[in-house]
Amino acid sequence: CEDPFPIPPGYKWDKDVKKWLCATGYAGAALKRCLPGPNCTTLPVLEGCYVPVPCEVALWEDAGSSKTFLRGTLRFGPSKVGDVITEEEVISYKVFFADTDCERLGQPIAEVQKKGVTLGCCDADVYTVPINARVELGTTRLCIVAVTAQGIAPDGGIVDMEDIFGAFQDKVEFSFTIVGLDYAALKEAPMAMFELEMALKEAIAAEASNSVKPSHLTLEFSAGSVVVDVVIKPPYPIVAGEVQFKLASNPSMLSVGQRHAVSTV
Repeated sequence: CEDPFPIPPGYKWDKDVKKWLCATGYAGAALKRCLPGPNCTTLPVLEGCYVPVPCEVALWEDAGSSKTFLRGTLRFGPSKVGDVITEEEVISYKVFFADTDCERLGQPIAEVQKKGVTLGCCDADVYTVPINARVELGTTRLCIVAVTAQGIAPDGGIVDMEDIFGAFQDKVEFSFTIVGLDYAALKEAPMAMFELEMALKEAIAAEASNSVKPSHLTLEFSAGSVVVDVVIKPPYPIVAGEVQFKLASNPSMLSVGQRHAVSTV
């Protein structure tokens, strides 16, 4: 049968060897299957390639971290490829600071070579990695990624900074009212509500800080024209006071952004 289009993530066609392979950072063996489709057609399907990710990440063991400096121990298990725990294609593991979109920030803060253990089940104590690093601007999580001969994996094990810092997590909370917009009508139009939420998040984030993204915001809508309750969780090491000052120093621009967001919906 024909080749799949578009090509699904995790696969690539090698024109030299004329076969499907796993893409950069993926592990396994690519297999193309032709499944029966409607009206005597066939459906091309690619399978067999997976992101190798740690099978489990243990709770963070803190040793005196602050908002600007991370100090403690990270423990995690060997990689899982599909449903199988295997490190056959793994060379090492790297630990990065990452943002809410799992984009890696800066250079790796730790690296450990694989042990090549063979386990029938997951053990989160296989790797113990000490961490001593200054927190990168925009950080919301730690990401543990496997490195293979094909390159670095596009995804990995996650430890949220909020789970590490707990009570240290800063929040900025405020509310405003959109007059002239009916909440009941908006609630009956989920797509319009979603578009309004996204537009408002973009407008507020643009005024909050260069490091604050829409994904750092949570919005709740309620009746009273439309009341918008906003919660901003700034990325580390940004503190709430900086965001509050930025928003308060230019309220007119924030209002302009909000009005523009409403007008686009």
